[in-house]
Amino acid sequence: MEQGDSANRFDEAEFVTAPEVDDATLMRLADLAETLNSISEQIGDITIDLVRSAIEAGTDRPAADRQLAKARRAVDKAAFLLAGIEP
Repeated sequence: MEQGDSANRFDEAEFVTAPEVDDATLMRLADLAETLNSISEQIGDITIDLVRSAIEAGTDRPAADRQLAKARRAVDKAAFLLAGIEP
């Protein structure tokens, strides 16, 4: 192989376009995004309950608060990404 040949392989490569996402799959993805949004709200509710309990008990915020916040952000990101899939 001569110098520079590897770069030319990509220039000349034939790219196959991915098939479009059909309406039924888009609906399933939208339902999944909605479910993830609901899960995110549930995580938020649990977090509020934990923090409220800590305040009432006069203790520091629970360590689980940070982990729940990370989990909620991850679920929110997944929901956002799924909702953005287009045909």
